[in-house]
Amino acid sequence: MAIKIGTQDMVARYIGSQEIGKVYIGSDLVWEKYEPDYLKIEKENNPISITLRKVGTPPNVSIEYSYDKKTWNAYNIGTTLYNVSTVFFRGNGNTTLAIDKSNYLNFKITTSWGNGVKISGNVMTLLDYQQEVTMGSYAFSYLFSGMETLVTAPKLPATTLSPHCYDNMFTRCSSLWSAPQLPATTLTSYCYASMFSSCTSLHEVTINADTNVNSTNLSYWLSGVGSGGTIKCKSGVSFPSGASGIPSGWTRVDI
Repeated sequence: MAIKIGTQDMVARYIGSQEIGKVYIGSDLVWEKYEPDYLKIEKENNPISITLRKVGTPPNVSIEYSYDKKTWNAYNIGTTLYNVSTVFFRGNGNTTLAIDKSNYLNFKITTSWGNGVKISGNVMTLLDYQQEVTMGSYAFSYLFSGMETLVTAPKLPATTLSPHCYDNMFTRCSSLWSAPQLPATTLTSYCYASMFSSCTSLHEVTINADTNVNSTNLSYWLSGVGSGGTIKCKSGVSFPSGASGIPSGWTRVDI
């Protein structure tokens, strides 16, 4: 139900300088301001330095950053943000952050010894925070690769995948214990290739796929992961064995 003040739909309204976030009729919530689930990077203990850097010649993209989700600034690729406790990123009008395995954007985070990094929010907001977009090939390839201090990963909510979209996305994230949920039901060419390769602490994966589940689309996705992990997947779906499927020593749990 649209809430109106006079003839105007309620989008963003203020009382004095205070923005209205929610409207109730009695005890019933009838309107709440929508806020995208921006990509959030935060320190676990001590402040960190963050750079979204170019490798090769990646596509030109539009990215903004904010420390409070109110004031947003254009982010110049390659600029280092120093002494960060929490920062948010969002994109506008992008479909991919990479062209291929040699030309991509990659987050580099510098921390003190023993200091972890937590990333949350919807990774798709790096493409476009205002609308749903279909990601292009290699969309997030290598984006967090080499982030050895990453302890939590962002949401990957896309249900329509593209070729190589998550290729090497978390390679060598050696502190990552649990993978983000993978809700897509249909896989496509090399979409999860080497996605968690050399994530030596990884022990938990949940995958919803039931179509095109093969060793090509899962090529080496769990190569070099932790031993004795658990993979949760749909009952009745056949998975290859080994690094391009279910690794030796891992337990399958049907969901």
